Amino acid sequence: MNKPLSYADLYSLCEELSQLRGSPLQNVVSESQDRYYMQFYFQGRLCNVALDLSAGRPFILSIKSPLPKKQSKPTPTLNFLKAHFKGLIFKEILMAQKPNRTIKILFSNDEKDSVLEFLCFPHGQCLKLTSDGKTVIYPKQIRREEGEVSFVELDPPAGGLSWKVNEDFEELWGLKKSKGPVVKGPTFAEKQISKIQKSIDKIEGNREKFLKTTEEKIQKLKSKALDLQKQIAQGDGSQGVALNKIYAEIKKLRRGILEFSQRKNLLQSQIKGFQENPQTLPVKPQERVPEVTGFSGTRVYINESWELWVGRNAAQNDELVRLGSPHDLWFHLRDYPGAHGLLRGPKNSEPSEAHILFACQVVGQLSKSKKKPFAEGEYLDFTMTQRKFVKKKKGMAAGAVIVEREKVRRIAYREVRFTVRGRLD
Repeated sequence: MNKPLSYADLYSLCEELSQLRGSPLQNVVSESQDRYYMQFYFQGRLCNVALDLSAGRPFILSIKSPLPKKQSKPTPTLNFLKAHFKGLIFKEILMAQKPNRTIKILFSNDEKDSVLEFLCFPHGQCLKLTSDGKTVIYPKQIRREEGEVSFVELDPPAGGLSWKVNEDFEELWGLKKSKGPVVKGPTFAEKQISKIQKSIDKIEGNREKFLKTTEEKIQKLKSKALDLQKQIAQGDGSQGVALNKIYAEIKKLRRGILEFSQRKNLLQSQIKGFQENPQTLPVKPQERVPEVTGFSGTRVYINESWELWVGRNAAQNDELVRLGSPHDLWFHLRDYPGAHGLLRGPKNSEPSEAHILFACQVVGQLSKSKKKPFAEGEYLDFTMTQRKFVKKKKGMAAGAVIVEREKVRRIAYREVRFTVRGRLD
């Protein structure tokens, strides 16, 4: 709307505002030099009446909540409102008869009366405040003498409230575009089904290419491994580390094929779950464990937030120290040359006692040997500390570390089942 409201619209607005009669003025604040909010206590709630004095804009009178976060510096108009109107009761509202466009709101208590006069012109608004024989007019440059004006007292409209307290008045009177009818969109379950189906289609489209490329990589690595085995058989023992890396890469590629095959089944089960429970609502996701690549050892899945890394040889134990985060929990079976473990989770999170016990059982299970098997219920001691207190100095043997601020935990050994990157051990 780019023109002032008609006289009939102003009259209707004032009828609505008349419902605040009898309400005390609690506070007055200003959002800018041209916009003021008067806060009334009405029917057990606070509502904010906004007056806009901007030149060239339509007369705005709205009920809003909350008050503006950013408030302007005090102005003479704001100071006058606070000094002479704050705490007074909204007694009555008067509307000038045609052709005038003037509104008067009378405030009073047992001691004094004050009058707020609002003039609405096509070229801008003007606010006139009168109290204790003093008068403030803003802005002065558009003030004009109206002469003798006849006013009529307004009563609330029949039928009670037609607006809701603290609801925006601007949309009701065409000063803001209506949001229009509410169009019901797809539910959360429907969105998730569509998203998952796209992932399944993508898997189907890339399946043959992925399997072919992966098998070619595995065959090339096998050829390299055969060449290295021949060199080792001829007495070149320096190629042992390179051979272990190739085996680890082949293991990783085969694991990727397994996960790729399982991915479609998992997605289809998720679609079935949403179809059986269409009222499913989104939930706040768990904070995930930070993703780190490059670890060649055993990665045990605990849940979305926690993961256990286990080093099965000296090289993998060194990777734990190099790749782990400072806050991760490092532990090792005390006085026994076995696996090292790293319990990984979100930053600033402490693992539960159940997670620590489970991690110790897995590390103990992966540390046992045929020469020294552990009996069910046998007590084992584990050295624990944060990864930042595990040091590896230059020149130390592979797998050897220096442990600071260690704590010892005694655990009764028992066999446990655990998931390793898509397979159950």
